[in-house]
Amino acid sequence: MDFKYPSFGRIDQLYPNPHIMLCNDVYWTLKYDGSNTGFYFDETGEIKIRSRNMPVASFRDKVLDQPVSKNIMEMMNHNSENYKSDFVVFGELLSKGKSPTGLKTYKEDDFIVFDIYDHSKESFVNFNQLCLLCGPFDIPVVDLVGRCNVNTLESLQDFVDEMLAATIGEEGVVGKIFKNPHESIKDNFLFVKEKHFIQKPKREKRSDSNYPETPQLDEGEVRKCIVKVFDESTIDDFKNTKITMPRFAKAVSLECKQQNCSNKLNLFGFYVEKLNEVNKC
Repeated sequence: MDFKYPSFGRIDQLYPNPHIMLCNDVYWTLKYDGSNTGFYFDETGEIKIRSRNMPVASFRDKVLDQPVSKNIMEMMNHNSENYKSDFVVFGELLSKGKSPTGLKTYKEDDFIVFDIYDHSKESFVNFNQLCLLCGPFDIPVVDLVGRCNVNTLESLQDFVDEMLAATIGEEGVVGKIFKNPHESIKDNFLFVKEKHFIQKPKREKRSDSNYPETPQLDEGEVRKCIVKVFDESTIDDFKNTKITMPRFAKAVSLECKQQNCSNKLNLFGFYVEKLNEVNKC
């Protein structure tokens, strides 16, 4: 089954905010400068080769000329036949000559694997699993530059700076969270990339807190929560503070999780305001 490799940006472009990376295991691998390639099973069970945006790559023959392509297909077939796995194997075609960004010059064509998506589990395999799948078939995988699990943006950025300092001459690094990164993310993975030559701001303001501070939930979202509670309650229940306030608090808490925000507004004030509106009707 075909599967397009996801597009992703830098840490500071994350939605709803970069804090969603905190307190997760993040694997940082080298970002290779080449052509994104995917091996996948089509509906007939035949293995096809795609580019990032096309189901059949224009450089398919060049990929097939690489000895490792045979190993990749053997690995895919082995796991399909023995474990019912439906893999899409993603790698980088490193074509002889100047790389796409001009950063590297390759002496000959080469290929290296950086991810495997398992359709049967609807998830990417983690980095250790990637190595265990590819190793027995002599399939090269991307270099693991580092791994971190931090709870402040300052610590995260410091670690990224270390990773970039260790990869001078390369395009950059890719950070990967392989399992349930945050409630606000619909996928069960989160990837980011950090490249060299991205300028740092001349001024930065950092907090001394050791705990992530998330934005205040918009007041309009809080009001939507109390309206939702009202719509789902009887009049008598809504007028009962012991019933309504826990429901209201739960609704606001859920909204905070979905938007990676926090709430410091006085919920009781919003309840009283809505209650007065109800009593006037």
